[in-house]
Amino acid sequence: MEKEIQANIEELLSNDENLEVDVSVEGNRANIKVVSEAFVGMSRVARQQLIYSCINDLIQGGHLHAVSIVTHTLAEV
Repeated sequence: MEKEIQANIEELLSNDENLEVDVSVEGNRANIKVVSEAFVGMSRVARQQLIYSCINDLIQGGHLHAVSIVTHTLAEV
């Protein structure tokens, strides 16, 4: 499931050459960290909504229950 989540995020943010994605899954819990210039000017909520759009099917299907998402721009790292 980690690779699927990472691939979905990488596809969504494919225009960012400096994209960093780190995903770990344990059971039905996922920790997702994304560094992308796509987040510049976006609120924290908007950033999380963008990432949730990549994993919504997994949540709806019951494969993921708890998700932690951390997002940064390069300047915030």
